Amino acid sequence: MSFAAAQKVAQIQKQLELAQQQLELARKQEEMVDVKKYISSLNYAPRVVSGEIYLTGPFPSPPPCPSNSIDLGASTVPMNVFRMARTCDFSLVFNDLWNAEFNEADLFTRVKNFIAKKGIWQEILSYDLYILPIHLGKKAAGKKVCDLPNISFIITYMMLKADAQFIVVDPIHKPTDSHVRVTNFTRALRSLQDDFKCRVHTPLQHGLVCADDAFKYVFYQRAQGNLDRDRNGEAIQQRITEETGILPANMLRIKLSPGKYDDGRSCYNEFVKSCAYVLHELSCVDTFAKCINKRRCNRIHFVLDEFSAYAAFTAVAIIAYGIESVSSLLCYHNGHYSEAPISFP
Repeated sequence: MSFAAAQKVAQIQKQLELAQQQLELARKQEEMVDVKKYISSLNYAPRVVSGEIYLTGPFPSPPPCPSNSIDLGASTVPMNVFRMARTCDFSLVFNDLWNAEFNEADLFTRVKNFIAKKGIWQEILSYDLYILPIHLGKKAAGKKVCDLPNISFIITYMMLKADAQFIVVDPIHKPTDSHVRVTNFTRALRSLQDDFKCRVHTPLQHGLVCADDAFKYVFYQRAQGNLDRDRNGEAIQQRITEETGILPANMLRIKLSPGKYDDGRSCYNEFVKSCAYVLHELSCVDTFAKCINKRRCNRIHFVLDEFSAYAAFTAVAIIAYGIESVSSLLCYHNGHYSEAPISFP
């Protein structure tokens, strides 16, 4: 074969390779379009009825807050569609969040500045599906508890405030499963926002000093509201009081059934019931204000259960009920609680 002929053959081979690459790219783009189209038209589970909410405390017991019909945004995605989808695992995204360079005054600011310094926000928004984070370092070390509920809350809040379609994959699945369970937190939020019963009507009082006619309190969601489950209850109350100035009488213990590490890690047993309860629990704020004879709400602190799904649904509820400006997380670390005020962006 002459040199000119060899060059011609090489040129044709390169053209074929380029054409194959273009075909492969077109195929992948077609698959991506199909995935987005499929995910945008998922069939969702029927609405569920949350239980009534009963308030007990150092006051006459009020009538229960009525139950409500709740859309959890629950659906399934076929395994083949899930494999084609672009899925963002936040465990990998936030793997180095705890590096000293990202130290900030509070956890909310830390997460926001981490994302800004990395320049990854637009990339995060581009994914089809998401997996809530765990602490990979603790998991590798064989630790029993490696959950990151506060991070799950913060990223859910940020995604929803950005008006993103935030669909989260249940991490408990096998490659041989026909489907994976997903939760569309954006759908759950829109459903609550469309329900005008899901609002806090008690006026909000902003500022660091709680006025005489206002109140502040703690939603203690973890461990079925049991402060003594794996820690000293009195010590926990004391630490919360030290951080917030809130006395035990204003610490509402939320009895999710169960929390992640209650009853042998059986949180999936009544998952639907508990998630509906999380989306409904803020209905008791107005009743609580009347019980303690206060006119305004100054601050609501949340202590989250380890189960990240509960944390994400709590973010949904806080936005829907319109209490973001007076809400904050109480984050437990090294024996102390620290406040993380909710803010966006």
